[in-house]
Amino acid sequence: MSAFIVNPKHIAALAAYTKKHPSYFSSKPYSGDPKKIVKILAEANIKSVYELDKRVFGDKYKAKYLEDLMLFPADCVKALKNLGTNGHNYYLSDKDIYNMACCLNYQSCEVENWIHTTAYWIIKAIKDTAAKSMASDAKVSWEWKAA
Repeated sequence: MSAFIVNPKHIAALAAYTKKHPSYFSSKPYSGDPKKIVKILAEANIKSVYELDKRVFGDKYKAKYLEDLMLFPADCVKALKNLGTNGHNYYLSDKDIYNMACCLNYQSCEVENWIHTTAYWIIKAIKDTAAKSMASDAKVSWEWKAA
């Protein structure tokens, strides 16, 4: 496995995407707040990198490395601010969002019980939202038959 710190602009774009699609995120405590989502996603990415590196290298970290990891959420919040108006004016295609979400998911999964974390479910909802949009012109849609 590998884990690396994701581009802060990508995490900001993912958080901004949740603002553009509030129905998928409205019932959560972080709903409507891309800044909270940025922090959750950035911290998940950090924890994953840290856990993997700890397994590979032990506890021998340089202070600069740890400092860079701790500054990462702030870098992501800054990237969100740079998108303008919390990012809801920022445009990327659903395909771009889906790919960035897949990348972040893979780079953040090195923690125990990953699928039980808030970050996992945020990323899953982002991926599902983007996929649904990408499939909007599919020939087959959901069907059911009344019992």
